[in-house]
Amino acid sequence: MNRIQKVSVPLTLLYETDASVITGTVKLNGILKGTTLVVPNLDSSNTITASILDAEGGVVWTKSSIADSATTSSYVDSNNYYLSQPLHGTLTLRIVTSATQTADRSFTFHIYYET
Repeated sequence: MNRIQKVSVPLTLLYETDASVITGTVKLNGILKGTTLVVPNLDSSNTITASILDAEGGVVWTKSSIADSATTSSYVDSNNYYLSQPLHGTLTLRIVTSATQTADRSFTFHIYYET
């Protein structure tokens, strides 16, 4: 029987001059079914782009123009089909802010997948 699993990955963008990209990794094997991102308050009403990359650097999932100070979930792709991308091995989670930040920022990346 297939089951939906959830993994939560906290990511912190440390304040540095010109810092706007944060990455983390997670090992998963299954089928991507959804994502939820918890985005903190950002400087200058920024937005973020979030991505999941496979072990070869290919984009498995991406979403842009995510608002700050919000929790955003995604269960369908840009064509309104339910997510069903294969996940295998070490994945890179990447968040890019639209501008540099003046303090540390903490995000949480939740991934829902079927095993």
